[in-house]
Amino acid sequence: MNQRTLPLILPLLWAGSAQAAFFMDTNALLQLLPDYEAYQDKREIRYMAKASQFIGYVTGIVDGTDGGKFCLPGAVSAEHASDVVAGYLRRPGSALPRKASETVAEALAGRYPCSR
Repeated sequence: MNQRTLPLILPLLWAGSAQAAFFMDTNALLQLLPDYEAYQDKREIRYMAKASQFIGYVTGIVDGTDGGKFCLPGAVSAEHASDVVAGYLRRPGSALPRKASETVAEALAGRYPCSR
């Protein structure tokens, strides 16, 4: 690689890595689970960052897909929805290699199916 090709290749490498950063798989969500659970139990600030990521991710999926694959009643809080997902993730076999959004939707659909 010479000095002329480097400026051409760097934007391609950056674009590929930036695009991948917007997606989360179930394994990444599972990595946030211990801190989420520790924060729920102890309410210590050292667990807050990853716990907030977990709740924020679940909330984003709820905002984007509620009424489609699952139907939450109006009184369900972000924390309660996150508890449902956390319980689902603790079950054996729930950590299939797939998008975390699919896992969150499946967990919530199991508890809050839409009546049609």
